Amino acid sequence: MVDAIVGGVIMVVATTSLFLAIDVAERAMNSSGRYCLSESEKITLSRAGLSEGEVDIFWSQNLRNAPTHLDNGDPAMSAMSAQECE
Repeated sequence: MVDAIVGGVIMVVATTSLFLAIDVAERAMNSSGRYCLSESEKITLSRAGLSEGEVDIFWSQNLRNAPTHLDNGDPAMSAMSAQECE
């Protein structure tokens, strides 16, 4: 009897952990590309042949404006501008 209760508690904890992990992963995916480029990312882009101005254009056109989808399927855009990253 005690074993069944302990097993039930373990299942509840495991299921809750799974749902929490999925929620955290979804939030991370939705916020990806929504922050300013780090110094290492800027260095990587400059090594790829982009100038400082081209890096800003790349960020604003490709990352900042990339749509992410809300739970209802509607796209959501970032409110952050490239000027805010300076």
